[in-house]
Amino acid sequence: MRLKNLEFRNLDIDGRPAEIVQWNTDSTGKEYCFTLLFYERDSEGYHICFVGDRPLQYEDEEIMFAMMKYGQTVMDAKWKVEELQK
Repeated sequence: MRLKNLEFRNLDIDGRPAEIVQWNTDSTGKEYCFTLLFYERDSEGYHICFVGDRPLQYEDEEIMFAMMKYGQTVMDAKWKVEELQK
């Protein structure tokens, strides 16, 4: 899912966790992204881990909160499926 320049990714590639990244464009027009936060699993479910204070520095708090809420909903559903498969 993508809102403005934020994207929730749950690629499950090479053990990489689900994450929210911010997309930007450099001076040559090339698009790049960096991780703002990722989701980590423990015995009670998935929780958000900030990368420094990046999420707090994002310019649109409403978009950031909506993206975090969406990501948590996806990860909660994933947790339930994983628990049923035990």
